[in-house]
Amino acid sequence: MRQALALLAFNRGLISVLGMARAAPKRVAMSAEISLNWMVRVLGSMMLRPGTGYLGSTAANAAAKFLPFVFSASDKALIEMTNLLMRIWISDALLTRPAVTSAVAGGTFPSAADLAANWTDNDDAGAVSAWVAAGQVGFTGTGTLAAIRRQTVAVVEAGVEHALRVVVGTGPITIRVGSAALGDQYVAETSLGAGTHSLAFTPAAGNIYIEFNSRLGRITYLNQCTIEAAGVVTLPTPYVTADLGRLRNDQSADIVYVACKGYQQRKIERRGTGRSWSVVLYQPLDGPFRTANVGVITMAPSVLTGNGTVSMGASNLV
Repeated sequence: MRQALALLAFNRGLISVLGMARAAPKRVAMSAEISLNWMVRVLGSMMLRPGTGYLGSTAANAAAKFLPFVFSASDKALIEMTNLLMRIWISDALLTRPAVTSAVAGGTFPSAADLAANWTDNDDAGAVSAWVAAGQVGFTGTGTLAAIRRQTVAVVEAGVEHALRVVVGTGPITIRVGSAALGDQYVAETSLGAGTHSLAFTPAAGNIYIEFNSRLGRITYLNQCTIEAAGVVTLPTPYVTADLGRLRNDQSADIVYVACKGYQQRKIERRGTGRSWSVVLYQPLDGPFRTANVGVITMAPSVLTGNGTVSMGASNLV
């Protein structure tokens, strides 16, 4: 039966074509299968959407997928994912770093001699931090005592934002950056997972004190610690253009969890005031697991009785 119904409101949003057959519910009559360039008001009327403005292009004008980052109504960002790359839009502008000349010495760890010359060995007794290979320093704690490396960097441009580019091969590794030895005034002590981190801070005149440490009783690897170059902040991802449509994401506080078929899950992390970002592997250190049952079950042998029933012996859980 064909009906001609007056549409008095359009405020039930979009409906799947699979639901169009449900003509009886009033909500269906106030919904649309397609709503192109229209905005629906709460009271039910519709208006043409306002115009848009050009804010900029994606990286290399490549195909992109945007992931929303919403911490609160006034604290938002847009994560741009393109081929093997991630950028961050905040307040309609790309996150960028200014040019600075302060420098971390030996931040790519080319040799054991370079590590020894530029990074002070402050290992606790029994813990070891040592050069492993080009671009790789290993930290092995004892479980309670830490392997520690420190460097003091002279500030050249006081009052200007700096950022550390930290690459962790196998994490986690703890970092803190302060305005005094053993301090964490610039980058509060935090654990860095395996991945790439861009950690921003604005130093005052004086020195920057950088420390990496690990108390874990297994080896972890630090691959890079340098001052970020000027320009748009980019972080590497494993996703190629063909993967973008398969990305799935969910946010919890300052972390966006990302999954894609064929890849280990990742975390996009934001720190501090929103100018520090990371892309790391999702590697939970524990659980959620139930407590393991390590007991032993012993059972007496069963006996076939005369009436054909089976009598079981007593069983005990030790």
